[in-house]
Amino acid sequence: MGRIAMTIGLSVFCLAGLGAATLAVAQTGHPSFLPPLQRDDEFPRFTLEELMENGYPDHQHGYFSKTWTPLKDDRGRPYGVGSICRGMTLLPVEGLVSSSGRLSYGPITFRFNPDYQPCQVAPFLELCDMALHLYRDLLDLEAVGSLTITNPDKVADYAASTGYGTWRTFRLEGDHCIVQPVNVLSSRTLIAHAAIDLVGQWLIREKTDRLPEWLINGVGCYIGEMGTHFLSYMAQYRTDGSILLSPGDVEKSLRAPVVDDPGLDKRMFRVARYSAFLMVWRLVENNGGLDPLAGFLKAVSAGEDPDAAARAFYGRDIETLAADLDPKKHGEPVGAAVAPRNPNRIPVRGPEKQGP
Repeated sequence: MGRIAMTIGLSVFCLAGLGAATLAVAQTGHPSFLPPLQRDDEFPRFTLEELMENGYPDHQHGYFSKTWTPLKDDRGRPYGVGSICRGMTLLPVEGLVSSSGRLSYGPITFRFNPDYQPCQVAPFLELCDMALHLYRDLLDLEAVGSLTITNPDKVADYAASTGYGTWRTFRLEGDHCIVQPVNVLSSRTLIAHAAIDLVGQWLIREKTDRLPEWLINGVGCYIGEMGTHFLSYMAQYRTDGSILLSPGDVEKSLRAPVVDDPGLDKRMFRVARYSAFLMVWRLVENNGGLDPLAGFLKAVSAGEDPDAAARAFYGRDIETLAADLDPKKHGEPVGAAVAPRNPNRIPVRGPEKQGP
């Protein structure tokens, strides 16, 4: 097997070819200008005007900049990109186990082609570790088991082992996951989004199998800040009519097997995931924030019936709650500002406007 150069960096996200699909108002803001999600935020976090100017928040594109430094937990231990490797040097991190084609840290083992140097692929493990901290802080979700992630060499290998196209970034089955080649995820500027989404889905699924797919997928997309990318994905479909699905259709699409027609499968998957994202956006932003969601997930994980838990924390059962979050009824939180944005190109703020 030949070595594939691992390029981790801020790649150019190409928006060419969208043409007439970009029908919305002019954009002057940027997703990273909005503050990142915090447990004690006041919800809803943003006005319509703020979302129309900046788009959905997205802070997942600065981890490989020259100014980035690892975060630190409450015990002062570094985590996130740069905490396991410094350049191509593997750091002496307590609990990190490295062997040929394998890195293990905490509950996660990352398997890869042994022709790689560990630090060529370690950023994905660093991002997964960051995601564990994120879900612990935001939703009180803790890993109870272990997860093995396999990184194929090429997209063709990923497709052969999963049956998935590149629009599906990982295949998670129990405590095993096959992820799209991380060099590809990096070049697509999706590497952090995919890691956060993957870890979130695993943390929820390992505790219960009784929750709807709109909620599991929606949590991964909401915490992973996928909204800006969804707007780009939706651009090509808007000319064909509504891209919003009812809760029943979201659930049906996310539970359906892969469709043989790649174009149809891509559309079904992306449209369903965007609607799931919108449902969880509204669940958190307009229904009390993160605390009730954390309490609900904890109750269901402890064995409580999901409908009973939903009534306790949201005042209605799961089906009624889903109907109240229906994207077709509420529309998109960004209003008419649905034009694609370039979330990985972070502009420098200009001087603040002065009053008269």
